[in-house]
Amino acid sequence: AVEMLVVLNGSEPDVDPFDVAAALADAETMDALLSELCGHVEHLVRTRRVAIVGEDDQVVAGLAPSEPPASDESTFRVELSPAGDSSDVPDALYLVVSRPGSPLRARERQRVSALARLTRVLLRSIEPPR
Repeated sequence: AVEMLVVLNGSEPDVDPFDVAAALADAETMDALLSELCGHVEHLVRTRRVAIVGEDDQVVAGLAPSEPPASDESTFRVELSPAGDSSDVPDALYLVVSRPGSPLRARERQRVSALARLTRVLLRSIEPPR
């Protein structure tokens, strides 16, 4: 957890990694957690093209792009929950981040991956709806 906070802090003075971790941990439902994750990723990499998708690329949370990706658009995809995971998440979930015009830098990919790892742990702790 400390490693994730260091990675998240980086050189972004307006991002407090403890606030980000607390906001994610405060989510009481899977939908709330995934929405919170999308918001923080949008802020970290300064893009509005962030979504949580299932194995079939159907959007589960976040913003579905209104148009297909441009040829100069870089996409970064990281697994949040593998299919058949012991958690109560029904299918594999992926965080997909893209930005037209400029690829995500290594530092940005590292931050997104850290948030994904934290979210993966939190998904396992959320009780399924009854």
